[in-house]
Parts: sequence; structure tokens; C-alpha cells
Amino acid sequence: MAIFRSLFSYFQMNFGRWKRDYRVWIIMVFTALLVFDYLHGYTSYALAEGKSVTFCLLPILHIRSTISLYSPKVVFYILFILLICDAPFLYNITPYAVLRSGRKKWWMGECFYLAAAALFFMLFLTICCFFVSLPAVTFANDWGSGLTDYVHGTESYSVLELLEKYPIGIGLPEKAVRYLNPMESQIYTFLSGWATMFFLGLVVYLVNLLTRSKVLGVVAASVFVLLDPILTFEAGTTRQWSPMFSPLCWTSVEQLDYVKSDSHLNIPLAVGLYSVLLILLLIIIAIVSKKITVEVLCHENGN
Repeated sequence: MAIFRSLFSYFQMNFGRWKRDYRVWIIMVFTALLVFDYLHGYTSYALAEGKSVTFCLLPILHIRSTISLYSPKVVFYILFILLICDAPFLYNITPYAVLRSGRKKWWMGECFYLAAAALFFMLFLTICCFFVSLPAVTFANDWGSGLTDYVHGTESYSVLELLEKYPIGIGLPEKAVRYLNPMESQIYTFLSGWATMFFLGLVVYLVNLLTRSKVLGVVAASVFVLLDPILTFEAGTTRQWSPMFSPLCWTSVEQLDYVKSDSHLNIPLAVGLYSVLLILLLIIIAIVSKKITVEVLCHENGN
């Protein structure tokens, strides 16, 4: 039980600072506004035409990235990196907490916090998606005609005519909407998104721990994010295997071999790849944490 109390104390210490950190509040507000901007076009159309929209909208936010500034997946993962950019979380009280609990409980507590922060951010995205869909939501296990009309068209409008009359902020993963179950797609996207954010958090933590910097870790994690649209573009040429090198690519359901016949990625393989990456990073962090000197990298007035 002692180890759980120690883990929770680091978790509580880091999350407790969110209430006083304006950066966190700005990121959350900006995230909510982006979700609304990307998705409200579907709800507006559904309300105007008496249609319905599923609440499982996470797969749409994780549509395959393109080399464009208007790529939702890239934006949201950069926002998460900014949320945990101050890793390792060394405050004035940290050296005393490490002396009291030990190095093992320290790095485990910090990694537990990163996992919880990734879970919180994915839950926040999910809740924002739900509220956007709420005016026209359907809880049936289908995408809703408010979405599928943009794939198949209607009796009155072709897809192009529909887009002219009811413009949308983000496209659909068309093959996923045609062939996949929305609830299963939502669950896969949520879990893979959480694993990817946890991976990025560990990258920030490890690089900053090694370099004693609060910049290089952000740069390293951002490289993984920005590789996603590049590798996705390469997959459209002759290099179908290129998305295998980007965890962000694995979060898009239309990258799975269920809807993309030339894809090498499926759910069991994605689970295996995530497991290997996360375990490897945790082992390296455990080794590095034993050898570095714990110093206060930031100072807080009054503590």
C-alpha cells in the first residue's frame, strides 16, 4: 500500500498545479473551440435536415493527416505536448519528496501522472465531441445520416452539392464510415490515442531528463507528431509500410487493414507495437532515473 500512496502523492502534486496554471486552462479552452470548429458542420446539417449524428466522433478527429496546417490530429497532439512540456516535473519540494519516498517511487509516480494526463486529455476530447453531437445525437450503433450523407449523398443532393450548401470543417474517413462499426472505432481510437499521448509524454520526460532541458523533449516529441502527415503522404505512393513508423498513424482507423487492403497494420499488431514502445521507454526511464542528480529546474515564489 505504501507504493500506491507514494504514486498518488506525486499524481496529486502534479495535478494540483493545474488549477493555478493558466497554460492548462488556455489549452483546454482552445481544444474545446477546435473540436467545435471541426465538427459543428455535421451537427448543423443534421439539425437543418432532421438527421442524426453519432456521438462516436473521435475517429473523425483522428482522420488521416495530410501535409496541411488544418490537420486536427496533429494539432491536438501538439496541444497535449504543450500540456506536459514542463516534464520532468521538478519543483522546490521534489528533492525532499524523492528523499522521503525514493527514486523508484519518484519516477513511477511521474510516469503514472503522464498516463493519467493522457487519459484526461482523451476523455476531454471525447466529452467535447459528445457535446458537439448532442443537439442531433443518436445512441444507435450507426454513424447517423448526418454523417453518412456526406459519403453517399442524398436523393436531393450529390456529395459535392451537399458540401456547397452545408460546408464542413473536416472530412470523413469514408471507408471507415462505410465498413466499420462506430462504437468499435471509437473504442480503438480512444485507446490508441491514449497510448500515443502516453508515449509522447514519456519521450518528453526522458529527453528532458537526459538533457536537463525543458525544450529538447518537446522538440523530440513534436518530431514524432510532424512525421505523421509525411509518412501518411508517403503511404499514398509506393511506400505502404511507412505509417508503421509513426504511432500517430496507428490512431486512424482507416489505416487498419480492415478498410485499407494494402495496409500492414491491424489491431493485434498495433497493441504489440504500443506495448513494446511503452515498456522500452519505461525501462530506459527507470535506468536513467537511478543515475541523474535530482535538481530543481524551476523555482516558485513562496515555496
